[in-house]
Amino acid sequence: MCDGVAAGMGIGLIRLKLAQPWLDNGSLVRLGASPVFTSSVPSPHAHYLCWRTGMMERWECMAFADWLRQSVQ
Repeated sequence: MCDGVAAGMGIGLIRLKLAQPWLDNGSLVRLGASPVFTSSVPSPHAHYLCWRTGMMERWECMAFADWLRQSVQ
């Protein structure tokens, strides 16, 4: 999934442990690292919404991210 998201195929809900190499090399950015979101949701199984730089300019990605944020509040 990380490769697909990094290739610009969309956004992904990915466990931090799995996404860490892509986050470290800058291929993905983590939810909360962007001004779009400023909070995190505690979970015993932490997941983070990650996307390629610039992906939130696509309306469908922003719509999904907005839906997800509203769902967890």
